[in-house]
Amino acid sequence: MGGEFENQQRAMSRLRLIVPISVFLIFLLLFNAFGSVKSALLILSNIPLGVVGGVLALLVTHIPLSVSARSASSRCLDKPS
Repeated sequence: MGGEFENQQRAMSRLRLIVPISVFLIFLLLFNAFGSVKSALLILSNIPLGVVGGVLALLVTHIPLSVSARSASSRCLDKPS
């Protein structure tokens, strides 16, 4: 149980760094493509709406929203049984 918690904490700390950097890089690409801060921000403002729509779709279709506690790298290291 403690190992899973530590893995989750490490993943969350990594995401706290990676997500803002990714959003900023996407903003730069949008600004480069459209040449306008207003257009880039308008497009980025749709991200929360997309997240809400995705979660509502999962609720309506009764599909659980879950992430495995094991990381992909640890699954690759497991030996087949």
